[in-house]
Amino acid sequence: MDGSTRGHDLHSEDRAAGKCKQEMANAARHGRVPDMGWHLSKDGTQLFTEGTMVALKDVCGRLLGFSKVVLHVTARKQQENALFRSEARLQALVDSSSDVLYSMSADWSEMLQLGGFDFIANTTTADKNWLEKCIHPEDQPEVRRAIRHAIETKSVFELEHRVERAEGRLGWIHM
Repeated sequence: MDGSTRGHDLHSEDRAAGKCKQEMANAARHGRVPDMGWHLSKDGTQLFTEGTMVALKDVCGRLLGFSKVVLHVTARKQQENALFRSEARLQALVDSSSDVLYSMSADWSEMLQLGGFDFIANTTTADKNWLEKCIHPEDQPEVRRAIRHAIETKSVFELEHRVERAEGRLGWIHM
């Protein structure tokens, strides 16, 4: 096996580094070895693949050859990369903002606050009790009504209400 497989080829750096020979040696030693990485198709298109090379042995344990099953997962890899870039942009926005930024589940039952900037206490895990913890008790019914109406009508809402600040005092927030 020279680093080339049916329909695609190793990148020249991988071929020069002897990746295929290393993969076969590991499969011979361990029985199987996973592989994932970028390859070039015959037309020069980059493909991301995941696969497993298996050592084929006879009943006496002598190595006969290798079999490799490869899945073409380029679209998934491109989506993962796009998601990573999107998350990095969101984090840059959060890091550069002085506003309270948070993320809510679609039904507003859970909040993951991204940054309270010492105004509201930061959270790093989903919290089902966010309303009781953050919103002043007298304002909770109005906040619940506004959320319920926004969900039912698929609309945006704006509401000013009191919150429990990080240091324990009351503050006002525009939602």
